[in-house]
Amino acid sequence: MSVSMETIARRLRVSKVTVSNAMRGSGRISAETRARVLAMAGQLGYRPNPLVTALMSNLRRKRSSRRCTLAFVTCFPQRDEWCSHPTFVQFQAGAERRATELGYRLETHWSGEVEHNSRRLSTILYARGIPGLVLAPLPANGIGIELDWSHFSTVAIGHTFTGFHAHRVSNHQFHSIKLAMDELVARGYRRIGLIMPAMDDNKVENIWSAGFIAARQRHRLPSIAPIVLPCFEAATAVPWIKRKRLDAVVSTNHHMLRHMRGGGIDVPGEAGFVHLDWSAEKGEMAGVNQRSDQIGAAAIDLLIEQLNNNEAGIPLLPKTVMIDGCWHEGPSLRPREAAF
Repeated sequence: MSVSMETIARRLRVSKVTVSNAMRGSGRISAETRARVLAMAGQLGYRPNPLVTALMSNLRRKRSSRRCTLAFVTCFPQRDEWCSHPTFVQFQAGAERRATELGYRLETHWSGEVEHNSRRLSTILYARGIPGLVLAPLPANGIGIELDWSHFSTVAIGHTFTGFHAHRVSNHQFHSIKLAMDELVARGYRRIGLIMPAMDDNKVENIWSAGFIAARQRHRLPSIAPIVLPCFEAATAVPWIKRKRLDAVVSTNHHMLRHMRGGGIDVPGEAGFVHLDWSAEKGEMAGVNQRSDQIGAAAIDLLIEQLNNNEAGIPLLPKTVMIDGCWHEGPSLRPREAAF
């Protein structure tokens, strides 16, 4: 005799909906209840029917797309400040494109739009029938956000939301800096230095500096410690480059290229430069394109997966989806064929 969710529900004296939510890891179900459901399912030998699962997922997707509107939420001090940051613009554009492809609308909301009271924003979003949120990264000077998460399916972009554990999507920073270091070594660079504001390393849980050290050891390069500054200062950075006799610099700050040239360093003649978050708006230079538009699109995919599974609230088992960056060739490095 096959075991159904209804069988499990009867044994535990709970509803079938509770069993279904527990099986999907919904944040609406407590960890204790989920453990009881899974234990009973294992005891009874429950196995889901993949055809029924696929059918229900398709039905949920059709129902959820009729709800239409999702929200892209920003937390800058000013409403439209995010528009001056190319990476955030790409996050939003990629998310909007993907939402449109899947039959949804995407509205942009500001966490401070209700007299800097983000709790009231929950009421507004819920009243508008918005079931899903994509949270743009929290800037260093951001105003934060505090919502009633139980009303929403939520995906955060990046690592900056540390007060709660939502599903998230980010660039694969470890892969990105490995890619940058591999490209530099392939061109014959050896004395490579990493320089960045501390904020940039901290907001990705120090993956930049960890990845740099790992790549440096793998390629057996000179042991030049990364310089992570409390705030970015050209007066500190340029003398450090000269003192360490670097032949290449890696940074998250694209202004570093201008500071190097302004400080009398011939780029790429004396030293090369790689930017770890290249985009066309930042000028002609070599770097890693983090594919921020694809990060935004992946956030929508992860969000709609939750909607299809009827999941809301803080998940018991948060997922992290990482998008690999790709190399962008630029004039701040000597070309590979001229490396030797």
